Amino acid sequence: MENGKVLARAIVADFIRPEQIEIPMPLPFSVERSSQPYYDIAAAKIAIHLEAGQDVAVLCEGEPMLYGSFMYLFNRLSSRFETEVVPGISSTMASAAM
Repeated sequence: MENGKVLARAIVADFIRPEQIEIPMPLPFSVERSSQPYYDIAAAKIAIHLEAGQDVAVLCEGEPMLYGSFMYLFNRLSSRFETEVVPGISSTMASAAM
């Protein structure tokens, strides 16, 4: 997040309906971020909606399991909830295709 703006959110802004619930996940970027409690907090917020039988989508830029925050959420939630990961294209792979 830079200046409070999230690129993934901006990309889909026109598709988010007013009745959909958004769960902001402010995550600091640091080397040790996987051990920080921010992912535990985000996973707990998401779990509330999943336990209520709601579907949840996590917006990701690029490939969700490659250097992304999603893999930390996946590790915390996938053993308890059915999870579908939609592959993306990382910038490394996209640049090779140019």
